[in-house]
Amino acid sequence: MEYKRISREFWNYALFPVTVNIDDVISQYGRSKDFYESIYTYSQEHYDKFIKGLKEVCSELNVEYSPDKILDVTKEVYSSLNTAKRAGTITDSRISELKSKFSVAATENIKTNKIVFDFDNEQDPEIARQDTLELCSRLISKGFKRDEIQICFSGNKGFSVEIETDKQFSRKEFENIVGNLAKDLETFDTSISDEQRLFRIPLTKHNKTKLYKIPLTDSQLAEFNIDQIRVMASPKNYHDNIESFYDVFESWGVCIKLPEEINNMKKITVEEKIIVDDNIVYEDRLELSRKPSWMSSTKFALQEGFFPKGDGKNEGVRNTAFMVLAATYKSNGYPKEIAWRMLKGVAELQAKRNGCEQYPEQRLWKEVICHVYSDKWRGGTYSEKETDLLKVISERFNLKIEGDNNRSLVNINQSIERFKKFASDFSKNRIMFGVESLDEKIVFTSGMLVGLLAAPGAGKTTFANKFMKNTSMKGEKVLYECLDMTENFQIARLLQNYVNLTFEQILSMLEDNKPSKELLEAFDKVSEDYENLSINYRSGTTIDDIEEDIKTHYSLYGEYPRLVVVDYLEKIRGPFTDATALSGYVASRLADLAREYNVCMFVLLQPQKSAGDARKPLLSMRKVKGASIIEQDCRAIMTLWRPGFNPETSENDKYASIAIVKNNMGQTCKLNYMWDGRTGNITDMSSEESYQFDYFIDSLKEEEDKENNRFSGFR
Repeated sequence: MEYKRISREFWNYALFPVTVNIDDVISQYGRSKDFYESIYTYSQEHYDKFIKGLKEVCSELNVEYSPDKILDVTKEVYSSLNTAKRAGTITDSRISELKSKFSVAATENIKTNKIVFDFDNEQDPEIARQDTLELCSRLISKGFKRDEIQICFSGNKGFSVEIETDKQFSRKEFENIVGNLAKDLETFDTSISDEQRLFRIPLTKHNKTKLYKIPLTDSQLAEFNIDQIRVMASPKNYHDNIESFYDVFESWGVCIKLPEEINNMKKITVEEKIIVDDNIVYEDRLELSRKPSWMSSTKFALQEGFFPKGDGKNEGVRNTAFMVLAATYKSNGYPKEIAWRMLKGVAELQAKRNGCEQYPEQRLWKEVICHVYSDKWRGGTYSEKETDLLKVISERFNLKIEGDNNRSLVNINQSIERFKKFASDFSKNRIMFGVESLDEKIVFTSGMLVGLLAAPGAGKTTFANKFMKNTSMKGEKVLYECLDMTENFQIARLLQNYVNLTFEQILSMLEDNKPSKELLEAFDKVSEDYENLSINYRSGTTIDDIEEDIKTHYSLYGEYPRLVVVDYLEKIRGPFTDATALSGYVASRLADLAREYNVCMFVLLQPQKSAGDARKPLLSMRKVKGASIIEQDCRAIMTLWRPGFNPETSENDKYASIAIVKNNMGQTCKLNYMWDGRTGNITDMSSEESYQFDYFIDSLKEEEDKENNRFSGFR
């Protein structure tokens, strides 16, 4: 087993298994104290030495050893040593000898799977912010995705960046990687690779400044200055926004596949000057294996510095190339500060490949970045079918042009003929949910964007699973953009629709290689019922990624999916940092994809916080985040809530209510159903069940009236 060091205010420390929940440790003491963890992990041998030595010292100093409060034990040991020293009853050499017994100092067999950076400037933390931005742009250019980079304000004089990877590094390998990426940056703390280096744990308070270490998105890092970030980290703002901070923090902790270019750095010491023949480094070979998923091959060639031969020194050509890249970065949500730094790297590569002077940094900012990121920008992202520069690049490397579909104008007679064909094939175009009363009230067809609005935990994903199951069982292809759940949890949830087992029971059976007959049958049922389902679990997905998935589906199966489910809209990245603007943009683009590829696009939506929890009725589409924009693009919007949702009285959680709050092809209405959260079944009510439901709703109303009357006397 591997262990890591967790410290409270540096000297109260202990080794804990790497699997320990840090929140459980901190909760014993509260986040008002400094908490740190080690970058490196320790072996079982280190741990055994620590525990053995600590017990021996406790015995000599008459300190009670308690494994459940191990941080308090080391604190008491240090306190006893200091007391004895002041009393003159122990020598300095003896103190050193006792400390060495439970010391966690180690120089051998320590390793880490993290890449960690620390940027500090006590006089001007703004410089540290700029260096952190520069590092982020370098990491992105080397193959990391934006949401894989964990950025924090330290709560004092700088920023940290951390990435957990799927590789293990020795101390020297770690030092080489971080040094090669950041040693030239002014505020980079080179002591980060020291064996004893500790890192402040996010969401804990700095004891001197009283500011919290808070997670930041790359957009916040780029757009906010140091004073604004300090306000974000203040105690009042921290407590007001603790949920949003936790949302970011809890999305971390996933091991990221390490790009090969980064992995190779572990063998290169920072001091080495690598001299490579220019003819080898800059030969006309495009390594598409390094291409980010959100970027086309032709645009990736530009990013690698491959400008047209002969025209590479032409200012007009270079300017157009940088405009293409800047527009691409913007459309994928990169802040302009990071985009600028990425363009500077491209400019350096291009100058070397074409043997010309580097494009000036200030011109990149003023003539490219400021223009593309202006509110007046209407240039789009440059079509590969219509942009001559991209055509030249595609011909040079024999790349397939990933262009736009034909969007020519049509006259009214063409529209009439298309409608006649649509009507004649209506039964084929219609997609059924699988609950008779709901299918009678609302029509799902190809080319529509439909939204489902519900509070977290209300059952949006369960509802979507049933929709996908019914569609798949009818022989229709389904594409699921599963952006909010890992692959393992999604499969476990589907299995639970067929077998009455907890997640832990399923894991235990499979771990012991003793699956029950019912579990084996559940696997077969999932495979059979969801046979026509394809899933994307990719994080940080963009609209372009979803479009690419639809195209890939066609190339694999010879047809586009009939149903595309997106779980959920707010998980899609885009060009805006404002949440409302981004949601509107994403909804509009999803509607475009639905029409362009003739698919039914079913998107899950989150409500505004004022909407309440999963039991609160949602009777208006105005509860959708960014409602005024999203409602325009959705042909239909449904809402879902569970009137009996209450952890204290779970026996009443057997109902689900659905309101159709927008319906371009029918009436709005409210419907009530029986709900089985374990199996995901939603069924029409019998007469008796409908009577019991009405009685339950009346009892809830009576309780609410009593509660209101009880408090009315205090007004």
